[in-house]
Amino acid sequence: MTLEIFFEIHNQVSLIIKNGLKDIDRVDFEFNRNLEHVLISGLDKVLNENKMSLLSLKRVRITGKVSKNSLSYLIAQAFKKALG
Repeated sequence: MTLEIFFEIHNQVSLIIKNGLKDIDRVDFEFNRNLEHVLISGLDKVLNENKMSLLSLKRVRITGKVSKNSLSYLIAQAFKKALG
């Protein structure tokens, strides 16, 4: 399974659980200054809804419209790194 952190527009992010190319579940969020909390609570929500464990995730990807120099991207990178 893959977790995709997809940045829609400036302040919207989606967490998408994928199995290959198929979307298993998707949770969309808006954020202002609390992206780290959004990512943590969103991942918890999507894993619980699908009765999955964190160990089910083999890969994490960051995609969408986000600058690699932005704070949002850096927070997402730290989140990705923390997941292993």
